[in-house]
Amino acid sequence: MNKITFSSDKIGPTYKDFIETAKLAESYFKTKQNKTQIETSRKNSLWAYKKIPNSLNIIRNDRKIIGFVWIIPCSKSLMNKFLRKKISEAKLFKKLQEQKIDEDNFESLYLCSSFIIPEYRRKGLATKAAIKTIRKLTQKRKIKPILFSWPYSKEGKLTILKAKNTINIKLR
Repeated sequence: MNKITFSSDKIGPTYKDFIETAKLAESYFKTKQNKTQIETSRKNSLWAYKKIPNSLNIIRNDRKIIGFVWIIPCSKSLMNKFLRKKISEAKLFKKLQEQKIDEDNFESLYLCSSFIIPEYRRKGLATKAAIKTIRKLTQKRKIKPILFSWPYSKEGKLTILKAKNTINIKLR
């Protein structure tokens, strides 16, 4: 490993970063084949870049993107509907756009996706990125939001549990 960096430690991700990570997400999560997942479209990337830029944490080795974590600000109401399987992930994202939920007015955080290319896995990078992202999103808040997820893998479950325990945040 050369120099590992996190976009949360700097100004943040660019629109191009959102597009590149959407492509990585599509290659791994196959969202086009599953309409219940958030679509990895340019439209969604642009909205996220403009409205919730600190939600995406890009992990690089030198300049190469090796992974990312995307944690979406959300409301408690939408979180509960999602966890009760009343709405899909795609519907959750659409509703938070309609309700204009952003980095200033959220009550919960959805660890939406975490991806590390295979040769960099099992080094704690996703967990570190998740912790940094949550801290960046919550640094100006008096009350910590609730963290929730839809774990895609055993590693995803471990990432969210380690982040929860490190930050001492409520998990649903």
